Amino acid sequence: MPIKQTQMQSPMSSSPLASSSRLFQALPDQIDLRDVDLLERVLETADSLMERSVSIEALREFEWIVASKPDDWPGAAHLAIKLALSKALLTRRKGQLDLAVVTAVYGEHERIQSAAYHPMGEAWLERKIRQLEWLTNQIPSSHYEIYIVDDGCPHGSGRIVQEKLGSEHPQVPAHVLFLDDAIKARHPMTRGMTSSAHSQKGGAILLGLYEAAQNGDANRKILYTDADLSTHLGQAGLLIEALDRPEVDLAIGSRRSKTSFVVKSGERNERGRIFIYLWKQLLRKIDYVPDTQCGFKAFRSTVVRDIISQAQTHNFAFDLELLLLTELRRTRSVFVQPIAWIDSDQASNTSESGPYLGMLQSVVNLYRRYEGPTKRSDAFANAIDQLTLEGWEAAVLALSEKLSDADRRGSGDVFSIGASEIQAFAN
Repeated sequence: MPIKQTQMQSPMSSSPLASSSRLFQALPDQIDLRDVDLLERVLETADSLMERSVSIEALREFEWIVASKPDDWPGAAHLAIKLALSKALLTRRKGQLDLAVVTAVYGEHERIQSAAYHPMGEAWLERKIRQLEWLTNQIPSSHYEIYIVDDGCPHGSGRIVQEKLGSEHPQVPAHVLFLDDAIKARHPMTRGMTSSAHSQKGGAILLGLYEAAQNGDANRKILYTDADLSTHLGQAGLLIEALDRPEVDLAIGSRRSKTSFVVKSGERNERGRIFIYLWKQLLRKIDYVPDTQCGFKAFRSTVVRDIISQAQTHNFAFDLELLLLTELRRTRSVFVQPIAWIDSDQASNTSESGPYLGMLQSVVNLYRRYEGPTKRSDAFANAIDQLTLEGWEAAVLALSEKLSDADRRGSGDVFSIGASEIQAFAN
């Protein structure tokens, strides 16, 4: 995709990075997560950008210029800039790096294959290992570990991961855990669970966080992410740099900030937008966080140890409880970091209605456990409590017209829903 001449006349023209825009000429506008050659070219471009940079400030300026006119640059350029900044931050960082990465697997038996063997294949295990190796290859005092937790997958995702690690990556420091085994052993993070059927990702992630926090020292950084390739692990330096600041306990990736770059497949998710609006009516302590469900979050190890025993949410709303517990531990210690995110929606576990309704009902429980009650929030909580799956679907269908009107007016995500509108669909 050619870069427009207007972009070449940006304030960067006098910068040492002025000629870097030429690096992007060969990069495509679209990013195919199954294309290994393309992903390698992005890493090479990021390395070239980092090598040309005389300072972190120059890279940040370049990031801002590209983000200000996103359509003038290839999509792969946005990712390359985020990766260059991430790696540059780590290479200039003082002290040792001890990083643990936690991932839950469920139904990942297809995406773990390469594209040559399956149309949904992303070879995600190989790519994640490659991303971590690329990120840390210039940091002498660095160590990373991977914790992969099988969330009760009926297709044996955990066993497939074990086999691949043993035969193809025996040198990688990785641990494969099974939630069902932990439940049978009465692991402290599985209290209240009799089988993995009680978990929708949350149970597996909590188990992985707990185990990662038991190893390493107080300086360990613990990151959890999704099994797919939507968020490139090479961006982990952006979160680690934030956690090096004493006022930050949790750094989270955001797809909803000014310098975020997002590629979303298909139509905007109306269920997701309504879900965001509704949880913000209940969980006011964290309503300053723009993107709670992005699967890219990193903690200080000491914070995980402090809060993990309090976590009780095992479905997809577990992120919200972890954010709440961090906020209650220390106010405004959550740092929001814009990232590049490319949708991997082919085998998503959260594209249907059920998870959203279950998450909302968990949000109600979180509201009653952690928030001070108000008349307005109580009205929303009571209405959500009474929703059936059929009622939720009817509400989404009706309220989608409000979303469409807001979009036509150019107000984006700014719209209003009253508790009475939700109550109208409750039994």
